[in-house]
Amino acid sequence: MKTLLLLLLPCLLQAQNQNWMHGRNVRTTPPTTFGFSSVNQIEGTSCLSNSAGTILCYSDGLNAYDRNNNIMPNGAMLTGSNSTTQSALIVQQPNTPNRLYLFTLGQMGTAPLYYSIIDMTLNGGFGAVTAAKNVVLNAAFNMRESVSAVTTCSQDTTWIVTKRFQSTNFYAYPLTSAGLGAAVISSAGLNGGANGSQGTLAFHLDGNRFAVCYYGINQIETYGFNKSTGIVTFQNNYAVNGVYDSKFAENLLYTFSNNGQVRQINVCTGTITLVGSTPQTVASLGTGFYADDGRIYISRGNNTDIARINNPLVAGVGCGFNPTFAIAPGNTMFGLQNISMPYTRPAMAAFTYTSSCGLASLAAIPRNCFEPCQYRWTGAFGSAVGLNVTVNLPNGTHNVTLERICDCETTSRIQNVTVSGGLLAAVLGF
Repeated sequence: MKTLLLLLLPCLLQAQNQNWMHGRNVRTTPPTTFGFSSVNQIEGTSCLSNSAGTILCYSDGLNAYDRNNNIMPNGAMLTGSNSTTQSALIVQQPNTPNRLYLFTLGQMGTAPLYYSIIDMTLNGGFGAVTAAKNVVLNAAFNMRESVSAVTTCSQDTTWIVTKRFQSTNFYAYPLTSAGLGAAVISSAGLNGGANGSQGTLAFHLDGNRFAVCYYGINQIETYGFNKSTGIVTFQNNYAVNGVYDSKFAENLLYTFSNNGQVRQINVCTGTITLVGSTPQTVASLGTGFYADDGRIYISRGNNTDIARINNPLVAGVGCGFNPTFAIAPGNTMFGLQNISMPYTRPAMAAFTYTSSCGLASLAAIPRNCFEPCQYRWTGAFGSAVGLNVTVNLPNGTHNVTLERICDCETTSRIQNVTVSGGLLAAVLGF
């Protein structure tokens, strides 16, 4: 007998992201439906859709477009660039369904971070940029080419995270229903120097950590992020040639480089494995996107291919990198989509146990080596907390419930545990 209960509260920004607008006028509805978009962009783009898959707005950082591919009223001449790693980022203001914030960045550390507000009730419901356009957030200094966002479990705050150019300082701006608040500033990790402006900032799907690629100096770093306070803390540094973007798949971090190579970093062990490369002699990989089908899609630069990692949770070459999964109607370039959407995590693994003489030693299997989770056991013994516990159970078969409480996510399962004197027990009901 097995019972499984799964409750997921998404930690990332929006519940759905079924449209990508990128490259040379390409629209992709994953995985293989293609159409036209108005962007003609080398690098960063952003597209926000609602839960029904209807596009609300998309942008290349230069213009804000509506779902009919028209520039929104007052949506031209934004402060992004056609060659900025993450030129645009669109987020919905928490608890304010018809108001969007569009953040824009210039290239090569030459500009601060700006935002513009979009009111979706204007222009007959197609949206328009309001008078709050190209509002500068940090006029005194410039930012590197990376900006991303994550939402708290309560969904009442979205953090906009970026990093100052030639500095160790991260800036996390809280966006709430009251508007955009003052930045929380953290000093962590690399300065990056004059060549450290390019490369993405990409969150783990649980929102508790992120990675920053420093393309010009062949480095990638991982950081912890506190969604309650906005504080950033340094974790690890890895040397990866030409690294441009990365995506977390639990404890595996995939990197995509301008030499067309895909590497897998096990952040628990520090092991770096080359898991695939493009067949072309000269080929670049751009931005990856962790879709809700549990696969990672990757843009291919000056190429019409879209690559895919079929099994991101599998260590080594078994992850199944396919450099030519699909053919787009135009070059996909380097900016597939800014933020990866939440996905349904794999079911919690069956716990194991041994038993003898009225005692059962229960052992949960963690999802990864760094998950901020609590494990709670309940049964005839009462309750106990811990990854591994020993409890009193009389001989016989008992239902034991294990709850894994991880930030925004609670997962439960019930298994049968059989206790008999002096024997090694097996898990029943599977």
